[in-house]
Amino acid sequence: MEPERLKEQILKGDYLNYAYDRYLSMVILFNNKR
Repeated sequence: MEPERLKEQILKGDYLNYAYDRYLSMVILFNNKR
């Protein structure tokens, strides 16, 4: 795999991890409020 594609995959993975992390924090906050 060429470096450019690899970098793209890593960035995409990082973003997904970040989004998932944010989602989990939101769910936890929401559950704590009830």
